[in-house]
Amino acid sequence: MSKHCSASYLLSLLFGLLLSSQLVYGQLNDYQLAQHYYNMGEFEKAVSYYEKLYKNDQSEALFNNYYNSLNNLNQQKELEKLLCKHTSSSNNPEHYMMLGQLYEQSNESSKADKIYKTIIDQLVANPSSIINTFNAFRKYNKTEQSYQTLLKGRSLLKTAYPLNFQF
Repeated sequence: MSKHCSASYLLSLLFGLLLSSQLVYGQLNDYQLAQHYYNMGEFEKAVSYYEKLYKNDQSEALFNNYYNSLNNLNQQKELEKLLCKHTSSSNNPEHYMMLGQLYEQSNESSKADKIYKTIIDQLVANPSSIINTFNAFRKYNKTEQSYQTLLKGRSLLKTAYPLNFQF
C-alpha cells in the first residue's frame, strides 16, 4: 500500500511540475511575442499580449511597454485606466505626472492640476522623495510645481540644506 501511495504521490508531483512549467513557458512565450510585436511597431498585437501579462506582472518594464503601446495607438481611455491602476500601487511621482500629462492632452487641465497639487500635498519629509518629485515635475516642464515642491520640501525638512543644489 505504501508503494502505491508513494507512486501516486510521485506521479501527481510530476504532473504538477509539468503543468507549472507549461504555464511559465506560456507566459514567457507571451512576453516574447509582446516584445517582438512592440519592437516591430505592431502595437495592436503587442497590446493584447501586454494586457494579459500585466494582470499577473506589474513590473516597470512591462508597464512602460504596455503604456507606450497604448499611447502609440492613441487609446486615451485605456491609458487612463492603466495609469489609475498603476498609480494606486506605486509611490513613483513619475506615474502621477504621466496621468496629469494625459489629462492635459485630453484638455482636462483641472484634473491635471488637481493631481499635481495632490503630489505636492502628499510630500513627506524625505530628501530623496522630494528631489524625485522635483525631478519628475522638471522632466515635464512644470516649473511652478517643481518650485512649489522645493518650498514644501524645505518646510517639511525645516532646512534647505539637502535641497540646495535644486534651488
